[in-house]
Amino acid sequence: GILRGRTIDDICNIGVGLIGQPLPRGRRVGIVTGGGGWGVLAADACAEAGLDVVTLPEETLTELDAFLPAWWTRSNPVDLVAGLRPDHLGKALECLLRCPAVDGVILLGIMPALHMGARPSSTDPEAIKELMESVVDKICDIFDEFMGLAEKYQKPLIIASEIPFSSGEFENILALRLGERGHVCYPKPDDAALVMANLVRYARYLRSGD
Repeated sequence: GILRGRTIDDICNIGVGLIGQPLPRGRRVGIVTGGGGWGVLAADACAEAGLDVVTLPEETLTELDAFLPAWWTRSNPVDLVAGLRPDHLGKALECLLRCPAVDGVILLGIMPALHMGARPSSTDPEAIKELMESVVDKICDIFDEFMGLAEKYQKPLIIASEIPFSSGEFENILALRLGERGHVCYPKPDDAALVMANLVRYARYLRSGD
């Protein structure tokens, strides 16, 4: 039942992923992405890790049709980049978590879900600090909402996202605040695929002992 990691980062990512995530019933994965490139990277990483980026059933596609623009690709990964509104991310996520053909979801990019106000016109450090604090709070609230959906449907949700600021200070603050709420934001799609694949392996190991 031991899960192996290739690097220290892999070991930490897998370990954190096991904390508080429902274990998947199988290896079928749905992907929601705010950008097509990350979706392709995630799909490739999932295939390499032994996960099945499942074909979505027609009823799920119809649910997504109700709010996505007519030109969306109607496929998995669900690419929201065209015509994306802030509420589309949560709606698409819930559609996939509710889908009986999906055992777990990878979500790539939460920044489109942020309702950002006007950015400060000043470069004053206090104004920048206030903006950073506001963004951190909003990101944490989004994680609370999305992970609440994962708990509701009892399916794992692995989130990887870009960071809105490139400062190491901001990344450290965000990681700390998310950790205090029991959440983690992975930096890359392949990290998310690795964690999901190991959740699948561990769940399969536990079932084999029944």
